[in-house]
Amino acid sequence: MSSLEMNHYEEQGISVVTANGDINSATATEFGDFLKEAIETAPNAKVILDMSHVFYMSSAGLRDIVSGLKVAKRLGGDLHIAGIQARLKPVFEMVGLDSLSVFYENVDAAVSDFQT
Repeated sequence: MSSLEMNHYEEQGISVVTANGDINSATATEFGDFLKEAIETAPNAKVILDMSHVFYMSSAGLRDIVSGLKVAKRLGGDLHIAGIQARLKPVFEMVGLDSLSVFYENVDAAVSDFQT
């Protein structure tokens, strides 16, 4: 059985959501609900999703990211994705997430971009 730990914090006025673990069919609902709530309560709906500790993601997790991105845009904000593991990048690119959101090497780079 896999587990997922979700947290959030603010970095220079931007909400950062961290995921630690696998995002699969057993954890995708928790992931999606947490991400959506974070976006809806974030100042200006600007959120960074820190994926640096996610090593597996199913299609359900990708669907939740796309859904979160749509919610953020509808609320006038955005969802930036930071720290994607090298082995997951092709999956994100294959489903077109790289054309919908900006990927960053780390949270600091995503925070800097939000502030410009």
